[in-house]
Amino acid sequence: MKFMLNHLTGSLQGRTQYFDTDLLRIGTGEQCGLLFDGQKDAMVSPLHAEIVLEDHRPIVRDRSGRDALLVNGRGTAEGLLSSGDLIQLGEGGPEIRFRLLPDGTPEVKPWRNIVADSRDIVVRMPHARYMSPLYLTGHLVADVIRYGSLSAKSMASRWCRGSPERCLLIVDTYHRRSGGYRVQRWMAVCVERSLSCSTNHSRGV
Repeated sequence: MKFMLNHLTGSLQGRTQYFDTDLLRIGTGEQCGLLFDGQKDAMVSPLHAEIVLEDHRPIVRDRSGRDALLVNGRGTAEGLLSSGDLIQLGEGGPEIRFRLLPDGTPEVKPWRNIVADSRDIVVRMPHARYMSPLYLTGHLVADVIRYGSLSAKSMASRWCRGSPERCLLIVDTYHRRSGGYRVQRWMAVCVERSLSCSTNHSRGV
């Protein structure tokens, strides 16, 4: 079974992970294939849940022992998963978007999923309302760089070259205000270099 998990909250927020397995254990324990930070995600148990394939159907099961599993906002001990379902590891715990993938699907995130996940992350982040466009743009750029198709990355690259100052401002401000990810810093460095090259080129250097 091939599927992707998009982390909307928790210590892995912003990450997309791909799996090709019929059994995935989720928790903070070393035996888990999906490992959370036990200090940052205090709601997550060492073995909190598992995603399994049974009778050709994906199922999620609560293994926490404390009835701490929700699917689409409803508590459950075991539930059949459909593509797009929202898994939450306890009240206030990490939220994960489950998406089933056909066999042979490349590990490239479609644009519609990039937009949907970025929006879902931003609405869950505490911030002033006027900062929403900044946060959304930051997530969109980061997701395209990390998980987008070659054409999407090329488009993002052309956009940055077209206005490197704007891209640098958006990404660097987003990084400083949100705590950010390494990719945002990497992106900022790339844009800084692009800005430098553009300046040198205009000067004939």
